[in-house]
Amino acid sequence: MISVAGGSVEAGRLGRTLPHEHLIVTSPEVWAGWTALLGPRDALIEKVAGELAAIRAEHGIDAIIDPSTPDMGRDVRLVEDVCARSGVAVVVATGSWLRPPRSFLERSDEELARHFVAEIADGIEGTRSRAGVIKVASGERLDAGAEKIFRAAALAHLATGVPIIAHGEARTGQHPVLADLLESVGVSPGAVCLAHVHDTGDYRYLADLARRGYWLGLDRFPGAFRGGASPAERIDQVARLVADGYGPQLCVSHDWCTRTTLMSDADERRYRTEYNPDGFSWCHRHLIPELDRRGLAGIEAQLFTDNPRRFLTPRAGR
Repeated sequence: MISVAGGSVEAGRLGRTLPHEHLIVTSPEVWAGWTALLGPRDALIEKVAGELAAIRAEHGIDAIIDPSTPDMGRDVRLVEDVCARSGVAVVVATGSWLRPPRSFLERSDEELARHFVAEIADGIEGTRSRAGVIKVASGERLDAGAEKIFRAAALAHLATGVPIIAHGEARTGQHPVLADLLESVGVSPGAVCLAHVHDTGDYRYLADLARRGYWLGLDRFPGAFRGGASPAERIDQVARLVADGYGPQLCVSHDWCTRTTLMSDADERRYRTEYNPDGFSWCHRHLIPELDRRGLAGIEAQLFTDNPRRFLTPRAGR
């Protein structure tokens, strides 16, 4: 079974899925004391549900993985409301992003792991929603706080079998460092998606990680807003990885969100109108047609149905 907001589904019944997106990205402090930044809650839910319903109608998207953690403003009750109104399932995450709460960092690895396990096994914040992935993150260099989160996540994975999504910085070569750390705690590469690996144009970087057995998070399409590899280069990477036999290890998506407060309002408008006016639809409107033109017709089912199902299916815990 695969956990989704409010319940679970059998792996074979999980339909077309975008494996790395966000509903809302914000700070927990905004929910606590500056909700005017996000506007009325009901209007926000309607906006998010409307965007998900639109990609369901246009592309048949049945689910997304939302690796938002508490320090990204995760709100499970809002996610449940969005699922009910949109008809799109959402896989929610436990773990921590780049700003782990001090309360996390003051706990032992084992105590923090028990918290992650509880969100996987028992539910999040008293809801029926259980985490289906464990999200961890490191910045340009691995610091002591991030290392603690990674070790705790590894212990939680070993206890539950739930897969890990690991945010890393390709431009500073951090993904092999994160891979080494997770392996040192006993995590198999096949249980980990290394997010944002295609921010580099170095194909060898991607192929080396795929050869080790990792899932590759090609999850920042189209990519130009954040720098790094261009949209065309990122499409070339997908085609070459598929040609080299790594298609079954690719998690392709956008790292998109319907609303964020982690940039200015002006930058967010530019983000939506200049960078990617297609939003959650970019891959289906641009990437898939281009891959079809290159003779890779049929790859859509692998990238957006088969691969997410296999990635999300829990491994045997220890």
